[in-house]
Amino acid sequence: MIANPWKPTSRQHTPADLMKPIIGPSAWTREELEKTKAYLYILSDTQISEMLNAVEKLENNSPDLHRVTKEEFQLPTFGPTLQELREEIIHGRGFVFLRG
Repeated sequence: MIANPWKPTSRQHTPADLMKPIIGPSAWTREELEKTKAYLYILSDTQISEMLNAVEKLENNSPDLHRVTKEEFQLPTFGPTLQELREEIIHGRGFVFLRG
């Protein structure tokens, strides 16, 4: 299995002051990102299978995608990881690159 390089930031988001440089984990530059792969999350085979199974169940039931609930799209092992990735997007560096 490939080691997952993903690392969350401190998530210490500091609001920007008018006319001052942005600071914190969301203030990255291309040069900084070229030095690390901490933004990269590699999906495991289990996580991929879990998502594909959830999609297959939805396709078989033909639901309206706008009304899909967590109960209808269950990801018992990957769901908590998705929540953590969501927190990183909102309160950390602002993005996560998924591969797999």
